[in-house]
Amino acid sequence: MKQALVRAGLLMALLLCLFQSVMVTVAWWQGRLYPDLFDWLWIAALPVLVGVYLRYFSVLGCRQCQPADDLPNDPPKP
Repeated sequence: MKQALVRAGLLMALLLCLFQSVMVTVAWWQGRLYPDLFDWLWIAALPVLVGVYLRYFSVLGCRQCQPADDLPNDPPKP
């Protein structure tokens, strides 16, 4: 239960940061914003935030996949 709450909190924080990053990037792209240092940080963080979301929180992330080294050596019992 505690792990689910932590995961939900991390997802909410990630989505808030992702939303802010997308808003700043789109405003810069459309020419409505002349970025300062913090705006450049949001723009640079966009691909990182998208990558983290896709890897750990989306349905595209492979949570079930395990490398061959992590698989048990014993065959499944019938």
